[in-house]
Amino acid sequence: MRDKLPTLNLAQTKHSAVMKVTALAAILALGLGACSTGAAPKASLHDEAKNSVSTSQSLKDKEAKSQEQKAQEEAKRKAEEAQRQAEAAKAAEEAKRKAEAEQAAEAQKRKEEAEKAAQEAKRKAEAAQQAEEQKLAEARAKKKNAEKAAAAAAAATKVKQNRTENRKAVVPAKPKQAQPAPVKKAAPKPAPVKKAAPKQASGSVYYKNCAAARAAGAAPIHRGEPGYRPQLDGDGDGIACEPFKGKKGKKRRR
Repeated sequence: MRDKLPTLNLAQTKHSAVMKVTALAAILALGLGACSTGAAPKASLHDEAKNSVSTSQSLKDKEAKSQEQKAQEEAKRKAEEAQRQAEAAKAAEEAKRKAEAEQAAEAQKRKEEAEKAAQEAKRKAEAAQQAEEQKLAEARAKKKNAEKAAAAAAAATKVKQNRTENRKAVVPAKPKQAQPAPVKKAAPKPAPVKKAAPKQASGSVYYKNCAAARAAGAAPIHRGEPGYRPQLDGDGDGIACEPFKGKKGKKRRR
């Protein structure tokens, strides 16, 4: 509408100028006609002037319509151009928005893939670390069990060696044969000394209790072996500091 107003004003100005020129030409024509013909009737001059004005008005109307039509066509052209520009701008904006959306979606996809890859790498690293820790723990447990087994075997061997050494060191004293007592005049027969032999055999080694005998590796102690005492033989079967007996229900003497 703003573009149309200047166009209409210009058309009106041009039309006014044309009308003035046309009126001036008509007046000049009338003057020249009067001079050439002499005295013309007044009615003829009036008709010619009237026709001239009518022709001028017709030309004015045609010019106005022409200018208005041109203005309308120009306004229509500008409106169409503006519409095309608006549609082009809208299409460009839509294309831009679509491209930005695609770029954002692609960036989000790459981000998710990167996060997924990082999580997978972390999971694998944790699994590898756990496997390594488990492997080390199993190796430590295996080593510890081996050390325990070796220590137990060494202890058993040591106990066995101690028992063997103790048995070797403590050799049972042979009971001395009874020596005939000096013959006295009043007693021709020697005094019996049979009971002294076990006392000498067991008296060479003394264990306070079965715990001491076991600590020395001597248990069980059979009758006649060094360290045997009836006090250590609770059931009187000739074996002192023997292990637990299930049948008789007796425990070894402590």
